[in-house]
Amino acid sequence: MVQEFPKEIVQDEEIEKLFTIIQESIVGTRRALATLDISASNVDEIQIKLNDTTINLNSAKKYISKLTKIENINFVDTKPQNCATDVGDELEVYVPLEGVDLSPIIKRLESQKAKLEKEVNKLENMLKNEKFVANAPKDVLEKNQELLKSAKEKLHKVESELSSLS
Repeated sequence: MVQEFPKEIVQDEEIEKLFTIIQESIVGTRRALATLDISASNVDEIQIKLNDTTINLNSAKKYISKLTKIENINFVDTKPQNCATDVGDELEVYVPLEGVDLSPIIKRLESQKAKLEKEVNKLENMLKNEKFVANAPKDVLEKNQELLKSAKEKLHKVESELSSLS
């Protein structure tokens, strides 16, 4: 029996965004723990600050908890004191720093800062190039402007995190 391929695939943008945020919180937590060189069993809780405050992730806590192996997941509006931060596109993950060596964190943030500065410079130069601006399609220009804005925001977050740890 042969059937036609479905012509229209319905995508739920909200579910896709929710999944992306869940995935990013898990990856950010694991990355922060790896940078600190500590296991999840040594961490009592993590705190997550969402960029989009309209999203409610309370229903996703159990998935984040299970996949990060950390029992207490809290959502916060402001950065807590004395914690490591992993900055993502949609959120920031905070891991308490009690009894932790800060040098790997500072090294990672400096590396992130250098990478973001390079990206910002590349995008700024691209958008300053009159020939590129004249010949590029409008959607490409808009995309590059969005990427530049996002990179500048991330760079600002990383710089403020570095200054708080120094």
